[in-house]
Amino acid sequence: MNIEILKRKYLQCKKNNRYQEVDKNIYKIYFRSSNEDLSKSQEEILSGNLFWSLAALDSSATQLLDGLSIKRLGLRPRSRVCSENLIFSKKILNEMEYEIIRNIRDTRNKAAYDALFRNDLEKDKIVSLISSFEKIFIKFGGGDDQ
Repeated sequence: MNIEILKRKYLQCKKNNRYQEVDKNIYKIYFRSSNEDLSKSQEEILSGNLFWSLAALDSSATQLLDGLSIKRLGLRPRSRVCSENLIFSKKILNEMEYEIIRNIRDTRNKAAYDALFRNDLEKDKIVSLISSFEKIFIKFGGGDDQ
């Protein structure tokens, strides 16, 4: 995790007006949506729908990042990339949490590509990502603001 690169990318997003100032209280909407997507991810994994479980988990991660941006800084990012740049450059998440979020995104991107050509998603990997993300979600009070 190179903080200087993330800071430069954050400043680029800021320069390009990729953040909107909003009322900090709306973070609860994002946390609630993140919680719903996390539950959907768990349902899909139990049903054996690995790709859809991963898609819901990725959506949950996006909603949590946006919620954290709003709760901590009052800024709503206009893209996932700008959200990540903001959250990570301001060190709201630690390096391990950063890696989990990046792994969710990378795995989802790979799965979307792989879904077109083969079916080799690993259930254990997705279950591990769900479990790791749940810990991040709980740490930041995602379950408390429902």
